[in-house]
Order: sequence, then structure tokens, then C-alpha cells
Amino acid sequence: MILFIDDDGFYRGVIRSTLEANAYQVIEASGGAEGVEMYQKCNPTVVITDMRMPGMDGADVIRAIREINRRARIVAVTGA
Repeated sequence: MILFIDDDGFYRGVIRSTLEANAYQVIEASGGAEGVEMYQKCNPTVVITDMRMPGMDGADVIRAIREINRRARIVAVTGA
């Protein structure tokens, strides 16, 4: 299962469609705090997080998830 965190709904939809077309199960979060909460609840195999988000940005998300699981697999992306 992949957790994809991004504040841009259109981009989340594109990435989700692409991953699901390649047989991956995807869950989404629209922001950093929601993403960390979903990580705790769902324990995904991989996290993909946008780096530029309002409020809790990607760096904050990575730090928070690493506090939960130092070995979490995290991919950071940005459109900037």
C-alpha cells in the first residue's frame, strides 16, 4: 500500500490513477497532518509526500513519520 500526500487534488488524482493502473493500492491525504495520521492508522509500505504544502510541509511529514518508524520508506517529490 502506498500513502500519497499532496495538497493538490488534481495531482493526487493523476498519481493515484497511474499507480493503480500498475496494480498498486493507494491511499491519499490532502495535507501533512492528515498524512501522518493515516500513516499511523494504515501502516503503508511506502509514503510519497509533496515537499511544498501549507501548514505541515513535506520536511515536517518526514520528521514526524521517522519518529514513528525510523525505517519508513519515504519518497519526497515537488513540482517547484
